[in-house]
Amino acid sequence: MKISSLKLISIISSLAAITGCAHVVETKTIVSNGAQYMAENFTPAQLNQPVREALNRGETFPKLFSKIDLITTAESEDNGKISTVTGKVTYTNLGNGFLQQRTEYSKNDVTYRINLALLYAGIHTVKRQSTFTDFKNAQNPVEMREVSQFDRGIVKPREGQSYVYATKYGTPEQISNLLEYKETCVAGRAIDASSVNASFSGQAVPLECTRIGVTGLVTSKAKFVWIEKLGMAFLTETTDSSVVTRYKISSVSIAG
Repeated sequence: MKISSLKLISIISSLAAITGCAHVVETKTIVSNGAQYMAENFTPAQLNQPVREALNRGETFPKLFSKIDLITTAESEDNGKISTVTGKVTYTNLGNGFLQQRTEYSKNDVTYRINLALLYAGIHTVKRQSTFTDFKNAQNPVEMREVSQFDRGIVKPREGQSYVYATKYGTPEQISNLLEYKETCVAGRAIDASSVNASFSGQAVPLECTRIGVTGLVTSKAKFVWIEKLGMAFLTETTDSSVVTRYKISSVSIAG
């Protein structure tokens, strides 16, 4: 998730070659038949049963919209070098906190990468797959394989509350060498949602999330803003040891 999504996918994809075979997906399938591919591969139904039960346990949350299309600009600073990428993003609401996300990244109006994801509350990556448009095949998908702690209440964050998550990630076929993380998200004081984008109304709650690796050290940080009327959060900043990226929404279309 977050700053190291590509790194995460790359590492686990390599491990998959050692720990088990992965199903090959051609890039053209994602480009030309993406909606069907997501419907068949990016819903809670495809998760293993213990993970699915952990993520669905507790209060059922309402579905406050059906679809959101937006344009984001990501400005990254890497050792003093600034780069900008445009993302065309579509969120499809599956209900109960689950969202499908499709993002097309482009530079100079040329799409070079497509990311697919199943998210929880717009914050936690439950499953993700990336493909570069000039590659024949997509990278292996990565998903939550084990969950030992998962605070579903982040769908409705409250000021001062902390939400803790302990999960392990791997490819669907992987049986060992899972990547393990613990993450804590802290909710800040409510702000005006229009400060994120003029299309948003009502209140919003800033969230700061810190990820800890198996060594006990911080591996990444991320900031979000949760929009009350939508029941989801949008990423605003990510940080790792070398790169700081800030995200700005330039246009939004919301379908109820």
